[in-house]
Amino acid sequence: MNALYNMQFAHPKQNQLLMHVRIAQTPLCFLVFMLSTFWGGGNAVAQTVIPQSGWSLHHVDSEEVVGENGAAVNAFDGDGGTHWVTQWSGGPAPPYPHDLQIDLGALYEIEGVRYLPRDPSGGANGRIGQYELYVATDSATPPTIPLVLGEWTLVASNTFPNSAVEQEVLFSAATSRYVWLRALSEAQGTGNPWAAVGEFNVLGTLSSGLGIAPAIVAVTVGGQ
Repeated sequence: MNALYNMQFAHPKQNQLLMHVRIAQTPLCFLVFMLSTFWGGGNAVAQTVIPQSGWSLHHVDSEEVVGENGAAVNAFDGDGGTHWVTQWSGGPAPPYPHDLQIDLGALYEIEGVRYLPRDPSGGANGRIGQYELYVATDSATPPTIPLVLGEWTLVASNTFPNSAVEQEVLFSAATSRYVWLRALSEAQGTGNPWAAVGEFNVLGTLSSGLGIAPAIVAVTVGGQ
């Protein structure tokens, strides 16, 4: 006797139906029929990368611009061959934590980030280990510099592996214009003070709310 089973799979965050599967059991085998998929007009689920073209640097605590071109804006220039790295020349290198704050230029429903370490041909120095990710709680005005932790909402924290492979972090959607990557330690476990990012991407979609006009403020380095 044949038996027929129906199964449905839903998006874990948004409670939307992704796939309806029908399984028919026969005496000889199980036959699986994909009946329908629902997501963005039938497309497979995929995270959307927010275009970097509208981004600007809000704040960075340190960047190397003398010994090499390690400017913070390299972290979101679309080129994995460039990188942001904290200061290493001209005196004692500032210790962890290190902060990179980005203005996305408009309000987005942010669901994750991707972190690409610096090109491994330049070595492993600066690979981030422990990290925290924040979004500005209220994007009506630019976040305060020096940093005020109470203006931000923590959305993720964990440890990246000591690897040159791009890492993806997903979290519950949060509406914001500003994203803050806080690096707490290096991945190699040797106590080095540097942090580096080859490329930093943010995942999400444009919010239905209006973007906030950029304020006329100077980008700060190290809170100065």
